[in-house]
Amino acid sequence: MAGLCGALAALTRNVGLVLVAPLAWEAFHQWREARAGGAPASETTSRLAVAWLWSAAVVTGTGAYLWFWKHTSGDWLAPLHQQKGWQREASFPLWTITKATREAFRWIGVYAGGYHLLDWLIVVPCLVACGYAVWRFRPTFGVYAWASLAAPLVYIFEPRPFMSVPRFLLPIFPVFWAFSRWGERRGVHDAIVAASAVGLGVMTVLFVNWYYVF
Repeated sequence: MAGLCGALAALTRNVGLVLVAPLAWEAFHQWREARAGGAPASETTSRLAVAWLWSAAVVTGTGAYLWFWKHTSGDWLAPLHQQKGWQREASFPLWTITKATREAFRWIGVYAGGYHLLDWLIVVPCLVACGYAVWRFRPTFGVYAWASLAAPLVYIFEPRPFMSVPRFLLPIFPVFWAFSRWGERRGVHDAIVAASAVGLGVMTVLFVNWYYVF
C-alpha cells in the first residue's frame, strides 16, 4: 500500500520520487528489527526483497508522468526542459547553504537583499529541525526529511539559493514534529508561537502585495 501511495505522490509531483528512499529504508529497518527478534533469516530476507520491490513502485508514478508528456509533446523530459526558463542550476547542498548564508547577511539594508535574509530565517531553523529528526525520531523520518530537502538544495536559482525552499518545506512533517517536541517547554512554546504568528503576519502582507515570497 505504501508503494502505491508513493507512486500516486510521484505521479502528481515530481519530487514524490524521493519517497523511494524512506520506503526502502523503512523496509530495511523492519527487516533488522525482525532479525533482532529472532525471525528466520530466509523468511525475513524474502520479505525485505518484496518490500524493496514495492518501494521501487514509486518510480512507476514518475514513469507514467513522463510517458504522458512523451505522448502529448513527443518529449519525455518536457517538464525539465521547460524549467530552463527558471534558470536553475545544479549545486552541492552544502555549497547552497553556504552561499545562501553569505547572501543573507551581505545585503542587509540594501533593496531586495531582504529576500535572502527572509529565506534564511525560514529555512535554517527547519534544517536544524531536520537534523533533530534524524537524531530523535525513527530513522525513516530523518531519511524522508533530508531526501525531500535534496531537490531544492541541489537544483537552485543561483542568485537566490533558497528561493522556493520554504514552500518545499511544507510537506516535511518531521520538521513540525521537532518544533512540537521543543515546544513542550512553556517558554520555548511561547517563543515558537510568537515567532510563527509574527512570521505569518509578515509573509501575508508581503504576499498580498506581490512580493516574491514563495
